[in-house]
Amino acid sequence: MIADGPARTTWGATFATLIATAASLVVWHFVTPKLIPLRIVEGPMVQAVTATGFELVWYTTDATDCKVEIDPKADVRPSRDGRRHRAVCSNLPAGQAVAYSVQTVGGRVLSASEVVLPSDTDGAMSFIVFGDSGKGTREQYRLAQAMGEWKPDFYVHTGDVVYGSGERAKYASRFFAPYASELARRPFWPSLGNHDLPNVSAYHEVFELPENGPTGLPAERNYWFDAGPCRFVVIDTTSVEDDEDSTLANSIAPWARDVLSEPGPQWRFCVFHHPPFTGGKYEENVRIQETLVPVFEETGVDIVFNGHDHMYQRMRPLRAGTVTTRDEGGVVYVITGAGGARLYEPRDAAPAYVAKMNHAVHSFTLIKIADDTLTLYQLDADGNTLDEWSCTVRTTRRTTTAPAED
Repeated sequence: MIADGPARTTWGATFATLIATAASLVVWHFVTPKLIPLRIVEGPMVQAVTATGFELVWYTTDATDCKVEIDPKADVRPSRDGRRHRAVCSNLPAGQAVAYSVQTVGGRVLSASEVVLPSDTDGAMSFIVFGDSGKGTREQYRLAQAMGEWKPDFYVHTGDVVYGSGERAKYASRFFAPYASELARRPFWPSLGNHDLPNVSAYHEVFELPENGPTGLPAERNYWFDAGPCRFVVIDTTSVEDDEDSTLANSIAPWARDVLSEPGPQWRFCVFHHPPFTGGKYEENVRIQETLVPVFEETGVDIVFNGHDHMYQRMRPLRAGTVTTRDEGGVVYVITGAGGARLYEPRDAAPAYVAKMNHAVHSFTLIKIADDTLTLYQLDADGNTLDEWSCTVRTTRRTTTAPAED
């Protein structure tokens, strides 16, 4: 009997612990949400802006319905999947600032902001491109504040949205928090980086992106969108890290050629993570040179934006790997990967095609378009201009002439 005593005592203590734990879970899930007012913990984030509408995504502390108050003439279709909320807002006036608020069903305002819808006609516009940001560093937060002061029409990201491996739990502090005020009013167009790939389901959960990519590939990893006088093609290049994968050649390149060959917007841009040309830490990506670069040259892409190398680089116009001019069909490649992660040192000798490089400070790329002129500014968090470059719109889109050196 004495020998059985300690065992009974241990089991009793364990049972009591289990009961206490279960009680705590019941209180947390069923009682606490009723006592603590509902609030938004991530977002709201503007997505998929068009001339007459946009989408909102946000997450709340509890799985409770919300509503969006907006222009009474608007069509608002809210939905909820657990704590994740989505509202599709349409039938809004083009070119106008549209105020909105996210509210509880009872009418308590959880968040309020406004979205400026683009004009349905071409005109002056600006956008910011940056990447390799999601470290939660002081530099990331400083750049976020500096970018917002320029009031761009939208943001484009060149990949590695969240380090170390795109974990869902890190989106709060390494994505939603730094850019909170801007996410609530301006669209954010991401691309996949190698650090986002291990937990790509989190990337798909967070963002609402166009499902207009190559047939047979996962939706939203490759997509395109138009913004004013610009067409953007966003490409998933993470397959280049698999030596046996032929996705770029067999699926993505033909799709990109079709999208970029369509008539319409006078400026054409491509966005993806791995740079085909670089003087930075990494070597040139030969597979992208062989599969995607010929498409860019054939269709007359103006600028290709990349990340991966944690620095800024702008290349001279290139065609078939040779320095040429834009008039001869040269494509400009820009690496803007100094968005917050640790900066990289370049290789000892930069290739001759590198026109400008900065690896000393974190920075972002501001593009301004007015009439037929595009101007690129590379800026740091203090407003210093690291690079400035301009070009005019191409007189012909598709090029067939041979490359010629300057």
